[in-house]
Amino acid sequence: MISNEKRNKFLPKFFTHDEVKNCHIEFTANGCVVWVSLNISKEMSKYLYEGNIYQGKKMLVYALKKEITNVNTKTIKATYDILITNCMINHRQAKIKVLENEVVHLLN
Repeated sequence: MISNEKRNKFLPKFFTHDEVKNCHIEFTANGCVVWVSLNISKEMSKYLYEGNIYQGKKMLVYALKKEITNVNTKTIKATYDILITNCMINHRQAKIKVLENEVVHLLN
């Protein structure tokens, strides 16, 4: 897990739309970087890549990012869809592993 000091170095100020709170857009000289995030529990964090886990205000946050050079609404929307789908798949897989561990502990 990345500490808040390191997180602040890697996560500059973002543009966030009020309706899509889990999508952040950082504009750069080459285009933009799209970040998508989901809240996760501490139990799930050990099953996800720790380079993508950050400490939020209340919970841990699992975030994926992708850089876009051709910036328009279609590419941002397509990138958001791909990233949120991957986040949700990884989230579900980690949740399955947590539940499998709980079942094993209940059976023992």
